[in-house]
Amino acid sequence: MDLIAWEMRKGTKLKMLSLALNGFDGESLPEIEKFLAKQDEDFNLVLSANPINKNDIAVVKQKFPNKLIF
Repeated sequence: MDLIAWEMRKGTKLKMLSLALNGFDGESLPEIEKFLAKQDEDFNLVLSANPINKNDIAVVKQKFPNKLIF
């Protein structure tokens, strides 16, 4: 039996996306900002444990304070 099961439902929306422990770096931030700008206010993106400079994350966090978790 799979420990993780994915289920898609019509009419639902994504509330959280975890991209933790991936290879996203500072060069990825412009695309991440574009993505976050399109999401609702109740959406959260997790970027923990990625090789991104803390100062760069602080700038993005100011733009999207409730959407980015690092």
